[in-house]
Amino acid sequence: MSIPVGKSVDRGDQAMSGIAALVEEKFRSRLEAYRIVQADIREHAGIEEAVLSGGYGYRQILELVQNGADAILEANEQADAQRQTARIEVALHGQHLYVANSGAPLSTEGVDALLQSHSSPKRGNQIGRFGLGFKSLLRLGGRLDILSRSGSLRFDPEHCKNQIRRELALDDSTPVPGLRLAWVLERHAEEATDPVLEGYSWATTIVRAEIRNVAITPHLQEEIRKFPAPFLLFLPVAVSLGLDAGDGAKRQLKREPDGPDFLLFDGDEESRWRFVENAEVRITDAAAKADATHLHARELVPLAWAMPLDAKRESAGRFWAFFPTDTATRLPGILNAPWKVNNDRNALIAGEWNNALMREAAELIARTLSELATEADPGRPLDAFPRQLERQDELAAPLVEALWDRIMAAVTIPDAQGTPRPSEELQRPPLDDADLQGQWRDLAPVEARGRWVHPACLTGDRPKRLEALAERLRKAKADGLARAKALDWFAEIATNDPGSAGQVLALAGHYAGKLQQWQWSKESSELRIIPADSGRLCCPAEIVLAPEGIPLPPGRESVANVLASDAETLRLLTKVLGVKRLDDEGWRELLAQDLASATRQDWRFKPRN
Repeated sequence: MSIPVGKSVDRGDQAMSGIAALVEEKFRSRLEAYRIVQADIREHAGIEEAVLSGGYGYRQILELVQNGADAILEANEQADAQRQTARIEVALHGQHLYVANSGAPLSTEGVDALLQSHSSPKRGNQIGRFGLGFKSLLRLGGRLDILSRSGSLRFDPEHCKNQIRRELALDDSTPVPGLRLAWVLERHAEEATDPVLEGYSWATTIVRAEIRNVAITPHLQEEIRKFPAPFLLFLPVAVSLGLDAGDGAKRQLKREPDGPDFLLFDGDEESRWRFVENAEVRITDAAAKADATHLHARELVPLAWAMPLDAKRESAGRFWAFFPTDTATRLPGILNAPWKVNNDRNALIAGEWNNALMREAAELIARTLSELATEADPGRPLDAFPRQLERQDELAAPLVEALWDRIMAAVTIPDAQGTPRPSEELQRPPLDDADLQGQWRDLAPVEARGRWVHPACLTGDRPKRLEALAERLRKAKADGLARAKALDWFAEIATNDPGSAGQVLALAGHYAGKLQQWQWSKESSELRIIPADSGRLCCPAEIVLAPEGIPLPPGRESVANVLASDAETLRLLTKVLGVKRLDDEGWRELLAQDLASATRQDWRFKPRN
């Protein structure tokens, strides 16, 4: 939106005459300029037509709310500003759209910009940049009134066109602009004739837009219903935003701080966001500054990242230039900055300015990752890892690559104790199963837990993030996050303590249930997790279930009696691990196995005569 605002002016004749005098002076000077250079008439009409044919043409609510936010930011920066919740109200009433705000009133600089284009004086942390947004209201087809405590004026596109044609003797077919002339209004007089305005006595500035193009009304209602609530996250002051679509659909948006997070309220709906910001990013790269031009480049620029912490499903992250763009970040949440965007402000464009901002954004996010972890969920930093690029030439590629470089060197992955460790110190279990890893952690000694990832790293899509990090580590010839074999995983918890050994065998049963039979047969043959009477840990082929006092086959141990007496453990030993009972059938199987083994050995190693 392009209604810039200035310092607050006390209500009175001087302020009113300042706005009125400027409007009248601009009226005269514009007509005189057209008489001198009539080519400007067609050019200015073309600018308005281009606005309506592009992205601005259907973004009226966004532009008006943005203007209200800028007014609030301006008021907040004034030395005598009172810190209280600011207000913006948007409402459809019949054939009029009202947008009111409690920010700084309209300034003479703002009036000057409204009567031109590409000349918005906003800088610093204000949102608008191009000075074109107000012209999107031409789509509504009617008069546009700005009623401010510093002065009021009316834009009447039809009257403006007729006035220009009449003054310059142009025929009706000549394209002429509709927003280059304005007329002075008296706010008190308008309030006396429009009862709706009585409800906005709190507002410093009200935009009242007449809707003659009734076909636009459903779009305005839809824009009100879908207005992005996260817009409030990026304002440095608390703002209450009311939205009324005029058909019974009303929304009240607000944010509240809650520790390191913001709670965002949209009516009865509540969401939690982690918000981090660097309000004073300094871009020093000469190529980046040259690419930015005066429309984007600032001495210090704000950069902020907001990540939803309680999202029920993952949604695509987006770049915001204070309002949503269509460009994906490949990260969760919203990355907000004064990006260089196309003329419609709905997509980023490639260039050194955006690349430099993305590198700064990667630094900000990387510093934040460890702060996302909680005692209940130490694996939450993984949720912020980049997603896979669809193409290497994506606009987000500089951000993704810069963030991965920092993640590879960061200490963000929690071990099984919940302590963040360098990636090269950790292993992944043989299966990405949080429940299995949780059971394993409960059995593992403290020292062993420090070598393996936490179960919280294995929920949802987090295993994909770990795999992506592991793959990058491999390509960089760095160790870390290797996929362990079941043999090594079970070796960390193997014990001859009967009570704990039974739990290890139970875990083996659960693990076996996750595999194909052939996979389990191969892996289980190597697991030394069965305690023998001798105290030795054996694999299934080295141990049998034998009554006490019965001679054992050569090379065999007997399962510890305390384990053999438990029915569930007995089932795990025989049905899952394949341990043989020393009965007639067991003897036959053991002899057959030994004979086959001996025959293979004799065939393989018997020397020639």
